Amino acid sequence: MAVYPVIPIIDGSTVRKLNHYDILIYQDGGHYYAKDDKDNLICVDSTTACIQDAINYLRDGGTIYIKKGTYNINNTVTVPSDISIVGDGGYGWHNIKGTTVIKSPNGYAFLISGNGITLSNITIDGEGKGNGIYISDSYGVYIDRINIINAVEGIGSYPNYYNSFVTIIHPTMWNVTRGIVLDVNRSSTSAYRSEMFTIIGGAIYGNSSSYGEVGIRTGRVDFVTIIGTLVAYMNWAYDIGWQSTGNEWVVMFAPKADTTANGLLIENGYVDVYGLDFDSISGSYVTVYYNAKSKVNIRSKKAVRILLANDSTNSSFTTMTYKELIQNPIVVRQIDNVSVIEAGPVDTFDLYLRTYTGLTGERLHLQTYAPNGTMYDRVTISNYENPARVSIKNAVLNIATNTTHATPTTGDILIDTTNSKLCVYINGAWKCTVLS
Repeated sequence: MAVYPVIPIIDGSTVRKLNHYDILIYQDGGHYYAKDDKDNLICVDSTTACIQDAINYLRDGGTIYIKKGTYNINNTVTVPSDISIVGDGGYGWHNIKGTTVIKSPNGYAFLISGNGITLSNITIDGEGKGNGIYISDSYGVYIDRINIINAVEGIGSYPNYYNSFVTIIHPTMWNVTRGIVLDVNRSSTSAYRSEMFTIIGGAIYGNSSSYGEVGIRTGRVDFVTIIGTLVAYMNWAYDIGWQSTGNEWVVMFAPKADTTANGLLIENGYVDVYGLDFDSISGSYVTVYYNAKSKVNIRSKKAVRILLANDSTNSSFTTMTYKELIQNPIVVRQIDNVSVIEAGPVDTFDLYLRTYTGLTGERLHLQTYAPNGTMYDRVTISNYENPARVSIKNAVLNIATNTTHATPTTGDILIDTTNSKLCVYINGAWKCTVLS
């Protein structure tokens, strides 16, 4: 057994120490070497810096440890089931490249295709042309503390059928065009979706002088959870339901965006957003397309501009500023400053305000707060029995004379200001008295 200084890595919910590997990859004198845990040499140089050779050697799976250094690869490394690849880690923002660097200017550095696969503590440098990680038809994938820099795309999920149970923890990306894309291989006739993905923390940066395309994009997905990931220097921080009719549940907890052209675009799907935390957005904070209007719940830390598509062309929008958007257009609420409750859409006008009654006392109370600090009673509905007593205070009651829009019912009151009459609708007819 080869033993090397311990490296802390996360495995599930625990932190353990890596003190055993099956293959060691290292550099010496400008050459790449791979040795097994019995010190047998299995590779000297290759187009994948001995990484693919090491994987092929482990027919039954195992752990490959890549020591610190820079490894230039010319071909994509294919990672099958039960393989763990661990680097020497990095130093986050203090040293974005870390200490184990894979340079991959041609295509993707890694193609993950299998079950039970782990990548951790590695930096991938696309050198402005390459990409990071491609996931295809995989289950149970764990990507931990991967730095991806100078890449067209950081991490892409494009299964021919489906990817499932994939966890991405603290991804750090710098100068990427697209950060994380969860979709399918749309050229595949059997493509289903990317599902059960969890993205936790990390930061995804475009380029400060020429913004990237998008931080996180979901296409055909289901059960995706995004927690506290920061996006900056992008045209869109988040694009949910991209060009897709198969997008289902996406839940976002404290999604963060800073210095982007636009914040969150929801094109389709059932989307729940809690603790939206956006700042320095030059364009739209939140845009909701027509297909998603009735399926979106948003709770923001502060009031933000929300654009809601007026029809299925998504070419015209209604602009609102709210902290909370719940199953729009059923309910829109602003907790402080302005409070609005709306019923809709246009073909359903019912609005229900419910309060639970006891035996005595006031049950539904409407008050207004005046600029001078005085709270005025306006409408009070009391009594737990039916009928209830309605009291209108500190107000002038104006009952419109135009009743053509509704069919009168017994008990309706009409003030006819033209003829100075007060009328009550009784027994199918208006009974009026002349006001002197």
